Amino acid sequence: MTTSLSQSFKSEGARMNNPALKKNQPKESSMKTNNKGAQMNYFDQLRYDRLVAKYGKSVLNKTELSHELGVSVSTLNNCISRGVGVEYLKINSSGKNSILVYPLENVVSYLSNTIKVA
Repeated sequence: MTTSLSQSFKSEGARMNNPALKKNQPKESSMKTNNKGAQMNYFDQLRYDRLVAKYGKSVLNKTELSHELGVSVSTLNNCISRGVGVEYLKINSSGKNSILVYPLENVVSYLSNTIKVA
């Protein structure tokens, strides 16, 4: 039984358009964007997914971030006062007791821009 080339391309196209047959292809909705609006690459997406699975939320507090970065909370406080490090958001910033949270997108972006592999 022989099939023409055009028939094989049509059947391949039909297979690729069938969502039940697509395997190992990321869904468009599952691809996250970083804080600059660009799509994350594969390794950033893995980091993001690992952090979401570990903490079950989309932001980290100082203690959790210090654990992930391997530094102390006082080092994070020094980075905040110098204006370096991971970008953070202030919640209830009207008083002294504002809460700082670090969105996972910012953490992943910081890690991917600072960790270099030899």
